[in-house]
Amino acid sequence: MAPTRRSKSQSISSIPADTADSLKAPNIKPSGSKRSSKSPPLFSESVDAQHVLQKQRSSSYKLPNAVRFPLAVLISYSLSVFLFSIPDLAIGDLAAVSKGEASWPETLGLLAWKTLELAICWVGGFDVYDAASLITLTHAPYYTLLWLFYLIRPTSNMLALAITVISFSVPFALLRPTALIHYPSSAPRNSVYNRAILADPQTWIYTSILATAMFALVLEGSFATYLSGWLTTRFNGLPILRAEYAPGSYSFMGVANWPALLVGLLPVGLATREFLFVPSISTPPSEVYSPRFDTSTAGFREHFYQNIWGWWTTREQALIVRVGVATVLILANTTLEVWANIQGASPYGAFGYAIPWALGVMVVGIAFGVVGESA
Repeated sequence: MAPTRRSKSQSISSIPADTADSLKAPNIKPSGSKRSSKSPPLFSESVDAQHVLQKQRSSSYKLPNAVRFPLAVLISYSLSVFLFSIPDLAIGDLAAVSKGEASWPETLGLLAWKTLELAICWVGGFDVYDAASLITLTHAPYYTLLWLFYLIRPTSNMLALAITVISFSVPFALLRPTALIHYPSSAPRNSVYNRAILADPQTWIYTSILATAMFALVLEGSFATYLSGWLTTRFNGLPILRAEYAPGSYSFMGVANWPALLVGLLPVGLATREFLFVPSISTPPSEVYSPRFDTSTAGFREHFYQNIWGWWTTREQALIVRVGVATVLILANTTLEVWANIQGASPYGAFGYAIPWALGVMVVGIAFGVVGESA
């Protein structure tokens, strides 16, 4: 028999800030727990129950998707080229580890991958906060590798990551409305589920530190077991790999350097909190999307769906989808970015380096799921 859960009666969707003023809080009523015969879309603009975005007054939001998405791609490419071409930004030391000028097939492949990243975020209904946090998660492994092993200055890494995030997220700020879950303090009282938790500064700090610490632990564990040896044998010309980093050593950074590692991973923790915790905790844990399921009449497909996906609550489904998206993109982007940009890196070695980062996202997702059980 497939597992079942009782549905809760409350399901509240977040409302964009631009239209919130025209709505009175008493008129925003939670929907009932009536079940629908349709399953929830796994990856669409309504993938998160709280992420329903109303139309805003700005004319840019009224443009059709067929126009807005190509415009978003054009803005992103233009910003990236412009910002990386400013000489005063002083990030030239990144070129020291670069493979040099890319061939046309490599350039077109990287452009196609960036377009695919934008398309995933666009089709997923992500706003500027979602896009910025996801791109931070997917590109932080590359810049962390440069920081730890290639003697690239932290300021250069931070600036390059900031340019990447800005060029990726600005189109979403201009062309996509923003959900109130990202600024709950100014949201109407009944417009965001768990508004008090989202607006609590202590919760914001604790969840960010929790995500940062878990990433640090996963990275430490990987370096202490297999990753240092992996880098040694699959990255030619690695500048830094001292004896204390050898496989089987107790700690890669050392206890004294843990504060530096935590500070360096803090953007990753903040991005993970924004991308995973905020959407999941603001989704009511109900089964409003679950199909009707009768064990006595259901066929194989219904049983399979219910056992694999249907028995999760909407909150768990929202969290699982986002963890899955982040995991796949981290694995793919880290492999491509490291292999395409770093001289001496192999695709196999780059993929092995990406695994602990993907594992870190899954571990943090599990932790956030446990934390959210009581909310």
